[in-house]
Amino acid sequence: MWIAWLQGNWALPSVCRLRCYELLYLWNVLGCCSLHHLQQLHDDCESMRLPADLTALAKLVAGVCLDHLDHPQEAVLLLQEVLTIWSTLRPAQVVSEAPAEDHKPGTQEEEISAPSMKDEEATPDSTEGTQSEYPSDRSVTSAMLRSVWDETNIPPFASYEIGFILSRYPESCGESRKWLQQASDQHSGYDFESRLVVKIHQAMRSLPPNRAPSASSGSE
Repeated sequence: MWIAWLQGNWALPSVCRLRCYELLYLWNVLGCCSLHHLQQLHDDCESMRLPADLTALAKLVAGVCLDHLDHPQEAVLLLQEVLTIWSTLRPAQVVSEAPAEDHKPGTQEEEISAPSMKDEEATPDSTEGTQSEYPSDRSVTSAMLRSVWDETNIPPFASYEIGFILSRYPESCGESRKWLQQASDQHSGYDFESRLVVKIHQAMRSLPPNRAPSASSGSE
């Protein structure tokens, strides 16, 4: 029943897939995927029709896939596009852009609540017409699925990924340090912050020391 209901809502399948891809990224699993699967994942993210904030998330995941596919220049361009998209968003758009009738106010527990125990204990004979027993305000909508997530982790992760890619090239170490510092200094209070802070520090330690030119070399 749930599968049929999901298929009837165009937004939910894409959002659900994107959330799975996001978890693969956050838990560093993308590097374990085959090149074929990485390409499929990238293509899927790029073809999704999503609101702007989730489009930024999809492009973040797609950019990381491009890096794993050994296309670092294209990955950096796509990750910079993530930041461009994010810079155009108003604060209200970060929470949800869904129509008001699709998302009624309530607590987080009410918004994402599963069917009640009465529904779960229904016998097979009583499953017919079960869909009509779920009022619209208790249905799992795309707005609800989005509103319980905090998308503000997208810019720092995108900035980190750009800095991390550039850190592999000696001629780009200065630019890499700038992006890593931006990810560290300009963002706070987002999901998975402690995990990203550790990764930023590791990447910063891998960079050569930022030596200022000596006075003697300047006099020469």
